[in-house]
Amino acid sequence: MTRWNSTFRAVQCLKDQLKKDEEKVLKICDVANIPRFDKKDRDFMTDYSIVMEPLVKELDILQGDKSVCMGYLLPTINWLSKQLEELSLTGGCCKALAASCAQGVEKRFKNMKKDSTIILAAVSHPKFKLRWLSGDEKKEANDLLQLEIDETPNFDNNDEISSKLPQGEDEFLFNDENVEEPYPEIERFINPLYKSSLYI
Repeated sequence: MTRWNSTFRAVQCLKDQLKKDEEKVLKICDVANIPRFDKKDRDFMTDYSIVMEPLVKELDILQGDKSVCMGYLLPTINWLSKQLEELSLTGGCCKALAASCAQGVEKRFKNMKKDSTIILAAVSHPKFKLRWLSGDEKKEANDLLQLEIDETPNFDNNDEISSKLPQGEDEFLFNDENVEEPYPEIERFINPLYKSSLYI
């Protein structure tokens, strides 16, 4: 994975140097006794950079130290798959590379895309929610989240616990009137129309 990033950045650097000062780069080729870069080489570098950029971005995210939770996996893979699918049609001389990468991503993450735990990790992440899904996938993910909430044991022993705790002067701050609503938090969390402060 890291080698892909390193190769991409090396090609990017060489491409930029050829654009900035082609004569200097060609002189280095002559001194090193290696073939000069021609137009086909430059075209390949351009197409290679375009095709590999989404993959490198995705690797930077998933291998980084900021977005390290499981919720990032499927939205990132989903975005990458769409990018590679498009580039397999528009990627110039590197269309085959884009198609091959797309097939590799699908093969590697196919089972994970159906894993309910990983789907829930993405859907319950405030940054993504259902935004990364389309069509029936949104409803299925939403139903999955509500089903998970239904099946989660209710550890509501508030009455028993509170009877053992000393009553303080701040009891009036707590209001239990909304306990009858089954999914108010989920609806506010998932629905983009709500402007609630549910973001972590």
